Amino acid sequence: MKQSGEVNMRDILKDIVKHTHSLGIIQAAKVTTEGEITTIDAMDDDRTVVLRGKLHSPVTEFTGKFGLGRLGVLNGLLSYSGEDKEGNSIDADVKVATETRNGEDVTTALNFSMPGGFDSSYRVIVSELVDAQIKTASFRGAAWNVEIMPTQKAIKDLQYFAGILGSFDPLLTARTVNGNLVFYIGDASTDKVELPFAMNVEGELKTGWSFPLSTVLTILRLSDTSTMNMKLSDQGAMMISVDSGLGMYEYILPAKAGN
Repeated sequence: MKQSGEVNMRDILKDIVKHTHSLGIIQAAKVTTEGEITTIDAMDDDRTVVLRGKLHSPVTEFTGKFGLGRLGVLNGLLSYSGEDKEGNSIDADVKVATETRNGEDVTTALNFSMPGGFDSSYRVIVSELVDAQIKTASFRGAAWNVEIMPTQKAIKDLQYFAGILGSFDPLLTARTVNGNLVFYIGDASTDKVELPFAMNVEGELKTGWSFPLSTVLTILRLSDTSTMNMKLSDQGAMMISVDSGLGMYEYILPAKAGN
């Protein structure tokens, strides 16, 4: 799903923040533009999820590599709406500030301005510091055994049962049973739910791998405005791909041994 028509800088930044900050565990993201490609890389402190993103169109205003730290601050600046003299809602204009360092243009800040409103400067992590301050991880790939497109009903059901048992068991375990993908919350020694998440799937999971329930669910909730699919590997990995219309975001979650 690709976005048609003109897209402004504020829309691009809001899309990046939505797919990083909204998870509640990612504190910073690295943005890199090389030629015709703009990518986003991020990882939470506990390495429970690795994000690889690629915008559908390069952002020519972004130069080289920089970091977005303090994502909560950036989210707040992007979320503010003012009013014009007629009382109509208006959003801030966002410009990318650059400086020449060692003969190269580097991104240094995002400047917000609104007629009759506020002016603000959000400082990015410059290219010389970004690799040291924002840690990312490489993913060598996996053989994906099961691939599905989660339905809204399946996500709603998972959210419901996570609300009941999530405080007792922070993990969900994925298995295939009789051709269906089944998620388990809890274990045999306590309360337990077996939730058929997708029916008549191709492939098989021979090992029950576990994943952080709250993180999986938070990513799945992004499907309300996006196209999404999920892949699982018997090598112990899950990947949820989210197409926002502006970019493709791939969330890789390494597994733990299942219950």
